Amino acid sequence: AGGNEQCNTYLQKEGNLERTTPAKVKYDNPVAEFYKLKLKARAEGRPEPTELPTKATNAKSSSSASKQVARGQISFANASP
Repeated sequence: AGGNEQCNTYLQKEGNLERTTPAKVKYDNPVAEFYKLKLKARAEGRPEPTELPTKATNAKSSSSASKQVARGQISFANASP
C-alpha cells in the first residue's frame, strides 16, 4: 500500500483516528503533527524526534513542515510509521 495507508495506520494506532474521521480532525492534531515531524526529519536525514515538542518550540517548525507538505516537499509515501 502507498503512503496514505501508512499514514492511516499510524494515525489509527497512535491517535485512535479512523479513516472516516473528518480531515480537519484527522490531520490537525498532535499525533498527525508528530508524524509530519518524523517524516521531515527522515527527509532531511536527521534523527527522528521521540516526542512532540512543546507548542512554543514547535510553532515555527510546525508551520514550516505543513507548508512543505502542502508544496509536496514532504510526502507520506514510502514512510513507515
